[in-house]
Amino acid sequence: MKSSRTSARACGDSCATRWPTPSSRTEVISRVVSRRSGLILSALEEVSGLTRAELVRATGLSRTTVLGIVSELLDEGASHADLGG
Repeated sequence: MKSSRTSARACGDSCATRWPTPSSRTEVISRVVSRRSGLILSALEEVSGLTRAELVRATGLSRTTVLGIVSELLDEGASHADLGG
């Protein structure tokens, strides 16, 4: 049985069509960030005034992800009160 590493090399250029183009990757990343932002906003709609630590627990996202998204939302004009202080 061949290893997956050997099989991946064997497919050559035909495998290239399976991977998204750079612009597609950007779209995928954008959708993921949007979903994660949506998780945070949904949690805040359910219970206003959640702390960042509570957002981590409520969403299941990592602390780094929550802090980054909250920072981006603040940069986009959300208030500290909107985002739990």
